[in-house]
Amino acid sequence: MNLLGAHLGLSFSGGLLDFLFFNLLTTRTNWWILIPVGLAFFAINYFMFRFAIVKFNLKTPGRSKDLIETKSTVEYDGDQISNIIKALGGKNNIKNVNACYSRLRVDVIDTSIVDKDIFAEQLEASGISVLGNNVQVIYGNQAVPIKEGVLAVLSGKEAEVLSSKVEANISKDPKKLIEIAAPATGEILELERVEDKVFSEKVMGDGFAIELTENTIYAPVSGKVISVFPTKHAIGMVDDFGNEVLIHIGLDTVKLDGDGFRLHMAVGDYVEQGDLIAEIDIDLIKSKGYSVVTPIIFTNLDQAKYSVKIVSEKMVKSNQKKIIDL
Repeated sequence: MNLLGAHLGLSFSGGLLDFLFFNLLTTRTNWWILIPVGLAFFAINYFMFRFAIVKFNLKTPGRSKDLIETKSTVEYDGDQISNIIKALGGKNNIKNVNACYSRLRVDVIDTSIVDKDIFAEQLEASGISVLGNNVQVIYGNQAVPIKEGVLAVLSGKEAEVLSSKVEANISKDPKKLIEIAAPATGEILELERVEDKVFSEKVMGDGFAIELTENTIYAPVSGKVISVFPTKHAIGMVDDFGNEVLIHIGLDTVKLDGDGFRLHMAVGDYVEQGDLIAEIDIDLIKSKGYSVVTPIIFTNLDQAKYSVKIVSEKMVKSNQKKIIDL
């Protein structure tokens, strides 16, 4: 615009009022040049982007169904485990299979043949992310049973139907909102500040986090322990009103394989709010290069109705109440 001599004036936003007062009402700016230049750039942008989107089949809003029809060349049957393996590029593309509390973690040889779109559309995943050659598929509490099923098929065994949940009164609209106490001492954080997209983007649910400064973890609610991850870093509870709470101790601490963790309860136990449920070795965890930021997630709270707001001071103590509002 400067080279064409348009010299448009503006005050703040470059919007319609700026254009009117500083350009249309004066003869000094050659404002009319904006019209042919704008039309030319509209045409260039539209046709370049349209060509690229169609040529490379890019997933722009509104095109997800088209992608499923055009991209997927693999036939999927009714067997979820078999379909997951196919979507990951087949047995020969899989190098290693693991799971965190909520995520199926798979190292693959070639990420370009992983059918990412099919996971959300047909394979009941909440989301998928690719980090280098590692594919992480979010399956919530079913991540561990799915991992076991995938490993069984890869080893030539028949996959069993597994479930990690204990029967509990869980719904999207609990009978009573959660009355939570801080499960540990440390700095309380909004989920958006957690350096893990699954938590910061609230894929599993809303909540908060605590950066631990002490080695003890206490029950944030009174209720039943419904799941404990084999590596002891993640504990699922449900209170008497159907509110489901996940305590995920540290970030990526699944890789420690239980080292530095000691549990004081088991699946099926009923614990009272404030009971000691775990002890950890903060120094050991940090020395191994892992964060002790601990997300506390309300996995079945309807995010369309409720959101979490921190109301306490920056530092909280174990069993402190009135730390959040829903």
